[in-house]
Amino acid sequence: MTGLIYLRRTATPAGGRNRGRGNRVILATAFILLASLLLAPGCGLFGKDRAATPPAGDTAKGPSKDPAGDTGQKPSGDPAGGSGGTGGSAPVKGVEPEPVTPENLPKPYDLWAAQNSRIRGTYAVTEGSHTYLLAAWGEQPTAGYTVNFAGVREDGSKIRVSVRLRRPGPGDMVAQVITYPYALGRIPAAPGKEIVFEVEGDPGFVNATEFPPANGAIIVETPEALAPVGNPLRIEGWARVYEATVQIRLEDGHDVLAETFTTADNAAPEWGRFRIDLPYRKPTNPYGHLILYAENAENGSARHQVMIPVSLDSGDK
Repeated sequence: MTGLIYLRRTATPAGGRNRGRGNRVILATAFILLASLLLAPGCGLFGKDRAATPPAGDTAKGPSKDPAGDTGQKPSGDPAGGSGGTGGSAPVKGVEPEPVTPENLPKPYDLWAAQNSRIRGTYAVTEGSHTYLLAAWGEQPTAGYTVNFAGVREDGSKIRVSVRLRRPGPGDMVAQVITYPYALGRIPAAPGKEIVFEVEGDPGFVNATEFPPANGAIIVETPEALAPVGNPLRIEGWARVYEATVQIRLEDGHDVLAETFTTADNAAPEWGRFRIDLPYRKPTNPYGHLILYAENAENGSARHQVMIPVSLDSGDK
């Protein structure tokens, strides 16, 4: 826009001072209007347009090309498939696991929780979009012993789970019954992360999970851990192993009392059920271990081994 204001000074006649003052007001107003037009967005001196300033927070760089979309996180997947989780969840940081009961777990993981909850140790298994956590204090002489999750935090390639154990105090009134305190919870699955339990409240607590009573490949429903068993020994459970073949061995701490194998009705990656009656020789020790595992197809070594403590039938009547 261009503009021209032409001014000419004339003599002020007598009695015309008021008109002169009015002219000066009009002139000032004209200058203000002209300055406003020159500074307005889209207009400039010499007819050149001036770009408007983008609003705060707008980078004016066009749409984002982040393949992860709005979350700002790279999508993850489960390279192993099957029980390793869907990979669509991120691990919880600095919070307690969501409490669950064995009845709320997908089958057959309700049996996984039931078996492991009786044996002192810490356990973790991933199924679908969740990792299930179990901390068990084992057999205790009275009520009043408690196990609680204190929090979960991510530490590089590890997920650290804090567990607190509490004994009854000297003045606490507790029931005089045998108990098996434990805590069961779940967190979003974190494929590729190692679960590390940090237990407080029992200096002698050992994470005895090298050969748990149940894992993510073999879960025994019968017999229950620590239960007395007959002869023959009825064994029932679930397996998700190569060629559906489950190896079975019964030991009494000194001798192998029986050894055989059975076949589940489905092979991995599906779960299959199995059932067998196992006769065994007379034990030299009233306490034994029922061991189940799958053989490695390459070298025959044991994989997915579970170990269930049982009370054996001595045969003495």
